[in-house]
Amino acid sequence: MQRRNSKLPEAVRQAVEKLKKGRKYGVVAVKIKGSYYAYEYKDWTDRTTGRRHEEKLYIGKINPDGTFVRKVANRLPGRPIDLEQYMQMKYKEPSAIVDRATMPNALDTALLTQMSVDGRASASNIAERLGISSAVANYRIEKLKKTYDIWPTLDIRPTIFGFSRFLILVKFLAGRPAADAMKEVLEKEQKIQLTLLMKGDHDMMIYVIAEDIPALETMLYRIRSDKVFADCKSIWNVSYLYEAFGWFVPNRDLFFELIKGRVWHRTKETPRKLPNQLLYSEYAVMKELSKNCKADFSSIDDVHGLNKGSAQYTYHRLVERKIIGDTTICMRNPHAKYSVFIYLEQDDIVAFNRTRKEYLKLLVDEPKRPTNMFAYDADVSSPYGIAVIAPIYNDSELEELLERIKEKVKGINVTYSIITNQLIGKIGFRKFDMTKTRSYKLSLSL
Repeated sequence: MQRRNSKLPEAVRQAVEKLKKGRKYGVVAVKIKGSYYAYEYKDWTDRTTGRRHEEKLYIGKINPDGTFVRKVANRLPGRPIDLEQYMQMKYKEPSAIVDRATMPNALDTALLTQMSVDGRASASNIAERLGISSAVANYRIEKLKKTYDIWPTLDIRPTIFGFSRFLILVKFLAGRPAADAMKEVLEKEQKIQLTLLMKGDHDMMIYVIAEDIPALETMLYRIRSDKVFADCKSIWNVSYLYEAFGWFVPNRDLFFELIKGRVWHRTKETPRKLPNQLLYSEYAVMKELSKNCKADFSSIDDVHGLNKGSAQYTYHRLVERKIIGDTTICMRNPHAKYSVFIYLEQDDIVAFNRTRKEYLKLLVDEPKRPTNMFAYDADVSSPYGIAVIAPIYNDSELEELLERIKEKVKGINVTYSIITNQLIGKIGFRKFDMTKTRSYKLSLSL
């Protein structure tokens, strides 16, 4: 029996992703005797006993070509129509049910933090730091990798290469174009690193890197002139982004196409590397470690025809010169119910500055769950304020978070949108130690 969706045929995997949208619980496809069957499922922990459970309810069959055949509804009295109703019928006290992913134990939390701040650290390195055996660390780390679909990657700062960051917020005025059509237009743009579809105050968020304003405007004109967007009335708001606490958006593979032209090749015109150019070894190391920051340096040497030891030396030089940031992880499946984009517009800077440290406390608050409270935090120029992305794990968590923000932080107007689809790119979910970020230390001293 096959369980993990990531190992499914592409057509079946895409069908599962479509089934997930709009559902309160997760969806898995199970292969049984050559056929694929879809189940709505929930992992949870009994609050009273601490025991872990899994509930699942059959919802239909997925054909090899990706078509979904919904199960015939059972109209008999007392039969549940979905997993939520089934859970309510089976468990009389729903408050006893807690999502498994919202309750990582202290060891798992410590391991996730170590993996987030040092993506290349081995199990034995982490075990030594935490004072546990290598065998225990290795077992738990491997389990965490599978549970959260952890991708070890590299935090590359585009600003190092002369790119500025921009946030584009879109509001469609009369219907939204089809997601697939928008994706086809947007994913070809090398400068776009993340696109999120949302519902609420905004309908779409696009994170872009660009060399300058003219390059950004040229790209935007091209996108908005495309028939997909031109036929749909919409308002596009563009803001400059400033890096802030825990900022981490993994770069798409197309990012390396953007910087490929900066690789130095010896010519009569450029006999020596210019300050803004890269050695091929630097380009190769960044590209390979972005795919997998645990990649063996000797294999990078072999794949790219570098001298023995070149990749390892280059990596340490890149770190020393601060051309690259941390090796880290990205959780591609953080098991959150959904994520939310929150905009804190500052309409009273004096009031905000008086409560700024209260906002910092919110940033570093780390409840029992696998990710940071905010996966993304940036200062925004228009309207001036702060943009954050927060994973939401419990039904009441969003309301509680918004109330905490409004109670603790003054001089702001809060708007938010529920993220319904990571259309392009990935949100950088991880468990980073926010108190160790340079931005946090600097802010405390202000």
